[in-house]
Amino acid sequence: MLDGFGQEGAIDPRQFPAAAPELCSAEFQASGDLRIALHRGGSLVCYFRSPAEAIGAPDVTIDVGGALAPSHTIGSLGENVWQSNTLLMEPIAAGTPVRLRLGEGEWSRFQVVSQAHK
Repeated sequence: MLDGFGQEGAIDPRQFPAAAPELCSAEFQASGDLRIALHRGGSLVCYFRSPAEAIGAPDVTIDVGGALAPSHTIGSLGENVWQSNTLLMEPIAAGTPVRLRLGEGEWSRFQVVSQAHK
């Protein structure tokens, strides 16, 4: 949701369901663009289910192998399925454990990262 300044604002955490989101999959996509200086490692794409009506990127925290990362973009794919994209500083290996949460809610179960096929 955009605020009065056209910026994506955080959703009131009381609006999120009490149950943890269901992390369906996490996929790492390596960056092949050498022109990118910031977040050169690639992107982590997480697909998850949540009955939340609205979720903004600031509402999603991702635990990538014990390090917390913010979601940079989020989109609804319909039928309570969401996609979160995070740009990473360093590549991550297939099999790295990932989980996420909405606001200050419960963490999802861990999923392991798979590598994107090109």
